[in-house]
Amino acid sequence: MHIGFIGRDNQLREHLQSLMGVKAVYALRADQRDEHDHLLSTCELLIISDREVPAHDVEAWVQPYAGKMELVYLASYQADAAAFADVELIGKRAGIAVLPPKRTAEQIAVEIGKRYLKQVPVDDGGKVITMLGTLGQTGVTATALALAEQLATASDQTKIGVIGFNCCSPGDAFMPYKGSYLNELHTQVEVLSADELLRHMHRQESGFWYLAGNADLTKKYRYPTEATAHLLACAKQAFDVVIVDAGASVDNNLCLEAVMMADMRMVLTTSQPSALAQWQRQREVLQLIAPDVSYLLLLNRAHHAGEVKEIADHMKLASIGWLPQVEGGWQCEVERRLLTHAGSEKYARQLQ
Repeated sequence: MHIGFIGRDNQLREHLQSLMGVKAVYALRADQRDEHDHLLSTCELLIISDREVPAHDVEAWVQPYAGKMELVYLASYQADAAAFADVELIGKRAGIAVLPPKRTAEQIAVEIGKRYLKQVPVDDGGKVITMLGTLGQTGVTATALALAEQLATASDQTKIGVIGFNCCSPGDAFMPYKGSYLNELHTQVEVLSADELLRHMHRQESGFWYLAGNADLTKKYRYPTEATAHLLACAKQAFDVVIVDAGASVDNNLCLEAVMMADMRMVLTTSQPSALAQWQRQREVLQLIAPDVSYLLLLNRAHHAGEVKEIADHMKLASIGWLPQVEGGWQCEVERRLLTHAGSEKYARQLQ
């Protein structure tokens, strides 16, 4: 296949070129089209970046190629639902497939390979479980750490790592934390290796590793998509199971990348009305960025098992279970102990 790429992203060009079955990738700026139209006319696929051709111009821009080749538009700037819906409408009218925003170059190339070259991506490394909260203080961090301890205790052959991708809180309250914080790796995330990541993490006595989240609110929005994906890729190399505390900020690259790279996604909520209402708002953003993924509901601080079905039906999610309120849970935080050490048999039973 010959691919035309109207854009300036060299990383994307290289990833496209590396796809099996791709003979050539012709990367051009929009203003070079007339000069190199003889190359584009040989292509079976034309990919256009919105950084070169704005959405309001793309319909006219692709008219010479309509019906002659597959057309793809990269909507990298349209990170809100209303704007993206407009771009999708333009795409349908012009016969252009529109890829969602917030993708890394590698993720775009993998999607192109799946759609147009019938390639099945090989998923190397450990499995990723992403835990997402509907609101802050729904218990994502405490639950992620408790689950990690449960898994680590159950098998010393399985290497468990927890990655703090909560942009608003480091999540270090439940242990005497001795590792680095995510924000301390800010300048080296893109070049970090799996071994280096391990050296920065806290090793819990029960056997799992933990990298605490962002402790510097001035860096909340300073984690690029590519860097975030690289850190998770390092974690997949280092561990058999990676549990990601993604927090509750679905407008943040940390949370979004954790959702996109996950093998399993859990939405953690309480039955609090504001938490349930917030999920509807979050879902709009998540559907925009990752429209084809599914989520499982984990109800926290539930009063009884019957409550789960009611909440699951309301949120339109399949349920994976529920966890009870832990008496003295606040004391665990004060004493920097995991909830698994609170002495609650009911909590331990449900966690299993």
